Amino acid sequence: LDVPPSFFPGDIDFFSLGTIPGVFDIDPQTYHRIQAYSNTFGSSLIKNSPDYSKAFNPDSATSAMNFGSVYELYFEHLYKTIAEGKFKSIDELSFNIAEINDRVAIAGDWNKNSNQYKDFVKENEGKIVVTGKDMLRVMRMLKSALSNKEFPHYLTGEWQTVLLWIENGLPMKCMIDHLATNFKSRNKLQAGDLKTSASATEFGFKDSADRYYYDHQAVHYMSGLEHCLPERELAPFVWYVCESQEPFGNAIYEIDEFMIEAGEIARNHSMHLTKQIFQDGVPEFPLYTDAFEDGKKVLSFNDKVMQKRFKLEWTYESTTSVNS
Repeated sequence: LDVPPSFFPGDIDFFSLGTIPGVFDIDPQTYHRIQAYSNTFGSSLIKNSPDYSKAFNPDSATSAMNFGSVYELYFEHLYKTIAEGKFKSIDELSFNIAEINDRVAIAGDWNKNSNQYKDFVKENEGKIVVTGKDMLRVMRMLKSALSNKEFPHYLTGEWQTVLLWIENGLPMKCMIDHLATNFKSRNKLQAGDLKTSASATEFGFKDSADRYYYDHQAVHYMSGLEHCLPERELAPFVWYVCESQEPFGNAIYEIDEFMIEAGEIARNHSMHLTKQIFQDGVPEFPLYTDAFEDGKKVLSFNDKVMQKRFKLEWTYESTTSVNS
């Protein structure tokens, strides 16, 4: 290894879990404690460059992230039930299961500054606390998902599959939301990831994919499958996207060759950064323009901002001509 597992965030040794490369049945809480390069770590290095400290000390989960985690639990339970042939209707489906109860607590309709709410949060430490309004939104999103008649044909496989492998001198890990082989994947093994998004439209999700480096994610997961299951033929990576606000649309997007190329470039850069930071250490202070010539970057406005300025100019000239 060029970089040891102890370099990465976490407290579970990479080599203590079994034969590597391999496929593991590990819960999400344990997975996040494994010391290895992950999609989250790698994409964080690029997103926050040159403030690399955030990859090692990530910010606390936002309310949107927590909501996404809760929705994923309910979505997974729904489609497991459908795949098992036990689903009748959303109104008859019980969500009173350990996988949800162990991780989610539904608060009463209290003000978040009230003692009742604060006491409830303390009593449910370690769980994601959501409100009744949040749960109404979850149910609305699930009903939207059910309106997509293609989802059940894709979501027939295993959920939360953990892969561990070594690549390019780095210990690697990933947790894949969904893995399946079915007629939609042309009988090839297909990895997919559930995303909650403000917009599931092509342009809206493409913007999110760029901002959050979903291309890095897809390439990382596919590489894990190639290392851990080399005998399997792989189908293109897909995202199952559900809008978290009105109009609560949904979509299925498949990665193409250009996005794969973009992901490979991003991931190679991130792996290089990882080795560089291991050798040189994390800088005490981020130098935002240090990589540019003479340590400076030319700053410019885009067309949108310039239009605002031109509007000011037009208003000023109009006022001046009237006064004249």
